[in-house]
Amino acid sequence: MPPIVTFTVNPAVDKNSAVQQVVAERKLRCENPEYHPGGGGLNVARAITELGGEVTAYWTCGGAIGQLLEQLLDEEAVLHRPISIEAHTRENLIMYERSSELQYRFGMPGATLTADEVQKCRDRLHAIDPPPKYLVLSGSLPPGVDDDFYAQMAAAMPSTCRAVLDTSGGPLKRGLEAPLYLVKPNMRELGHLAGREVEDDRQIREVARSLIDRGEVQAVVTSLGPDRWPQTYDRTPLDPLPPCARRILTQPNDALLKPAGIRHVVRSLLALGWHPRHIAGLIRSKYERDISRRLDLSS
Repeated sequence: MPPIVTFTVNPAVDKNSAVQQVVAERKLRCENPEYHPGGGGLNVARAITELGGEVTAYWTCGGAIGQLLEQLLDEEAVLHRPISIEAHTRENLIMYERSSELQYRFGMPGATLTADEVQKCRDRLHAIDPPPKYLVLSGSLPPGVDDDFYAQMAAAMPSTCRAVLDTSGGPLKRGLEAPLYLVKPNMRELGHLAGREVEDDRQIREVARSLIDRGEVQAVVTSLGPDRWPQTYDRTPLDPLPPCARRILTQPNDALLKPAGIRHVVRSLLALGWHPRHIAGLIRSKYERDISRRLDLSS
């Protein structure tokens, strides 16, 4: 058994398409859709697989959409173990409006699980031998599953297994009743746990530290959201980079706009073991905030 197991009780197939403009009461001509696996734990397993890690994804599977989801996971070479259910696995719709460059995301509630199917999920997890080093419980819960489901799953694992929880609302609050290693709320969810708004890094640290001090969790990772994601890269140490590559990323200049400059940065980061997606994120964060503000790109 791989050292990491993810459990997704409310998986989905995400159908992605685009339309020129969303207009009420009219038949809209959409582009050919693309289909991708969805659901918290499955997305974690996909990322770990892409990064070369070892992981097994457990998930509930039902109907034709469930079969499609199996196929999509196989195509991405994700090691997975479907748990059969009677109802159909859900399908979400993500629509991109080209005229406004806005995305509309329609999430369905998911398949209703029977009491026997909920118990089957517990049994499958408990039957894993040997137990994983990490258990990732991620995503929303479907109808028919109580808010304490994740807490029960985490509490049933041996002390050698580190449980990671990434969910929201009632399941997040109830999940903290179990022994957790790590919890990953966003700023809004962290505020709900604290009973107040969380707006800056100081408040994030205060609330996170209070959860740790109360013994509810050993580590807290807070996602900052789309408006603050570039700040993540501000904390990235650039000292290992060659001086010329470091200058391109840290000093006001237009080298990041030149192909030769981008190639030099990319090659330097690849040599240090960076994943291409993280390289793209770093360059994008520097371009959007630093270059576009310092240079007049309209001329």
